[in-house]
Amino acid sequence: RNVPQIEHGQLVELEAPQQQAGQLTRQPQQQQQQQVQPVAANRKFYYQDEVRVQCNRGYRLDVSHLVNGSSKQQQQQSQPAATVQSSTATDQQQQQFATANGIIKCGANQTFEQVPRCVDIDECQLGSTCDLATTSCKNQPGGYACECKSGFAPTLECKQTADLGLANGQLPDSAIKVSSTAPAFDKNNIRLFRSGWCGASQLPGDNQVRIDLQTVTIIKGLRIQPVSLSLPGSPTIQAFPSLLRLRYSNNLTEASKDYLDGNKRAVQFRLNNLNSAGIFHINLPVPVEARYLELVIVEFQGSPCMRLELTGCIRQSCADINECQEKNAGCSHRCLNQPGSFQCACERGHDLFISNGTQGFFIPPEETGLRDGDLFRLNKTCVPRKCPGLVEPTDGQLLTTQRLFHYGDSVRFKCNFGYVMTGSSPILSCSANGQWNGTVPECQRAKCKPLSNDRAQGLVAGLGELVSPMKSGVASQSQAAASTASSDSDSNSQLAQMMAINDGQLPFLSNMTVHCKEPGRTLRPTASAHFRQCVYNIRNDTGRGDYWFSGTSPACPRVDCGVPQQTPGALPYQYSDTKFGSSFFFGCEDTYHLAGSASRSSGNVVTCKADGQWDFGDLRCEGPVCLDPGRAPDGEQLATSYEPNSQ
Repeated sequence: RNVPQIEHGQLVELEAPQQQAGQLTRQPQQQQQQQVQPVAANRKFYYQDEVRVQCNRGYRLDVSHLVNGSSKQQQQQSQPAATVQSSTATDQQQQQFATANGIIKCGANQTFEQVPRCVDIDECQLGSTCDLATTSCKNQPGGYACECKSGFAPTLECKQTADLGLANGQLPDSAIKVSSTAPAFDKNNIRLFRSGWCGASQLPGDNQVRIDLQTVTIIKGLRIQPVSLSLPGSPTIQAFPSLLRLRYSNNLTEASKDYLDGNKRAVQFRLNNLNSAGIFHINLPVPVEARYLELVIVEFQGSPCMRLELTGCIRQSCADINECQEKNAGCSHRCLNQPGSFQCACERGHDLFISNGTQGFFIPPEETGLRDGDLFRLNKTCVPRKCPGLVEPTDGQLLTTQRLFHYGDSVRFKCNFGYVMTGSSPILSCSANGQWNGTVPECQRAKCKPLSNDRAQGLVAGLGELVSPMKSGVASQSQAAASTASSDSDSNSQLAQMMAINDGQLPFLSNMTVHCKEPGRTLRPTASAHFRQCVYNIRNDTGRGDYWFSGTSPACPRVDCGVPQQTPGALPYQYSDTKFGSSFFFGCEDTYHLAGSASRSSGNVVTCKADGQWDFGDLRCEGPVCLDPGRAPDGEQLATSYEPNSQ
């Protein structure tokens, strides 16, 4: 008659015996589908009475401790010797069947024999329904939980919604707590299709029920069945809550949360949709995930009574968290969401900062690279790619103080004075591939394009001493030409040699001499008329480049004899110009007659000579002469001629 206490289980009544194949057997109840009848607290057991041990949800019967020798010996000692000797093989099979199914019998020593125990089922080892891609299974007493892996968040979707264990007894009586109980309406009868539970208080909101689901569970709805009340002298009424409020939590140490709507307001559920089966259905607009669910009866019909079942499921999968939606997950450039994680990616020309020193960047001493706000965050910050270092070109300069160069940086080169840049551009840029877009330029000695000879005007340019043109007559010009013939030849030879080794040009600061070898032609009367030097062109407005033989282009213009002086009595001179070689006819007016000649061969033709003088010779016009007019007393006469038109 001593009733054993079953940890994580309870004693339930057996169903009626069934006769099969000529022997008495008892079929175990299907725990998932049929209701069970717990043994009443005041139930008395006598010798040979049987009862079944049912484990709570998440636990299983364990008889491993009953199959040892001591247990068998204890069983034999508890029975009369004659009974032991008369046991048949069938009895042994029935005993084994009963033990395996949790059926225990009251023995002769007034104790139940062969009492199994309830041990936790490790669902994770047996193969849980957890989605291994998004969750990891964690065994818990009486159940398991599919905990989200890093990078995943719980989802409130159920692949299959089912009852959560009140009606079929999977949730033990200990999982049901109520604020109060009316006589004859015990809390354990709150399960569907039982007699029901009623609260003792008749005040609104003063009756509460708390269900411990044993593990964190997704709750999607409720089914509530009215309770029939028969009062003396009154007809039977249906008592049920007409207005409910829900609260939930995951731990009894934390305050319960009210079920809220989208506007963060507490929701109350009104029961007015009783179906044909006599059950109210409440579907939660947004499922909740909790271990403890509290139902507060705000209003009721008849009395605060109900029969209850919850529907939902154990979370089996989790949804990926899109970390990129929250501050780009800390990525400085692009964030790529991946199942359970994310990855930072960089724009063109940048690399991810994966370790201290990446691309020449270092974490400051006071930072770790792991916290928000750090200058360089590991695997999140993108840094520009580094280009190789640069050196100054020979005879040139690198115009920067930088020592490290990265994508987007540009540097400029400059050659020293007297040198020009060849090859690459004076500006190099660090490209997206971490390489410069060119090579370091070279600085070569500056060169000038040499002056050219001009045969048409007798201009000679070359190297050597300055040749001064002769300023004498024709004979002197002929002698000068003869004396400089050999000098021109030597200068041209030197010029050709120097140009050959300088790609047809002359080096910086080279001098060139120029002179005119044709008679009647001479250089312009300037200080630098007879030479040019290869120098820097400060304005570069001549189209000749940065370096040139300074000054205007040399030339040998014809000697200008100027406007010839009019001779008295001569006719007006008719000439095309006044330069070397030009000539005009010298004639006299009618009252005059021609006298003298310009030269032996030209007669009365006056020519502009190489020395810049008109060759008048002794040409003149002779004519009438006025008498000496004399002078006034004490006066003075100023006259050069008494010819006509003289004064």
